[in-house]
Amino acid sequence: MKKETQKKQEWQQVQKKDETTESKNSLSQLTLSGYWLKTNFLLDNRTHKGKPGYYHLALFRPEASIQVLLVNLGWLPAPLLRANIPSPVLPKNKQEITLMHIPLIEPIVWSHDHWPSPINKNWPKRIQSIDFERLQLATKQSIETSYWQLMIGKGKLIDIYQSSPYLNKHKHLGYALQWLLIAIAAFMIGFLSSIRDSDIDNGESNE
Repeated sequence: MKKETQKKQEWQQVQKKDETTESKNSLSQLTLSGYWLKTNFLLDNRTHKGKPGYYHLALFRPEASIQVLLVNLGWLPAPLLRANIPSPVLPKNKQEITLMHIPLIEPIVWSHDHWPSPINKNWPKRIQSIDFERLQLATKQSIETSYWQLMIGKGKLIDIYQSSPYLNKHKHLGYALQWLLIAIAAFMIGFLSSIRDSDIDNGESNE
């Protein structure tokens, strides 16, 4: 009887954990109907399998909503020439999409963020970082200050979790070791050079 009671308690605990996980997942995902706005952006310095590219960011207006959502549609490759800016096409007409809420990570800004666009086009604009206040001023839209990833829907590109702009811990350790070895080599060269110079000075003084 004790064993059966223990098994029942363990099973109830497992069920509670499953219910908690399902509720968390349901809160993080959202299915909406609405329209993509023509104002969209390319978040610069994103890589996928070692190739440079962008995250395609666009604004989605849910039905009967004043505010719009900032959505990451995924990764797309950059052209060979830096001056060439891609012009991804957003789906037209009413769309039904599923979004997942994701954390907003501040990217490293390598250059001045002057927001260029493709030749003879106003959109998309190439940006270096996400600034909601500046996005609202540029688009003249009320943007909810949250960040979403497109999970299901037209226009979806390569998942951003498959493409990371950041180095993994092994590469970080490799670079750290590389710089350490360079520092040691520089120290040894300087040390041996100073010994040699002192020997030459001693030899000249003896003469």
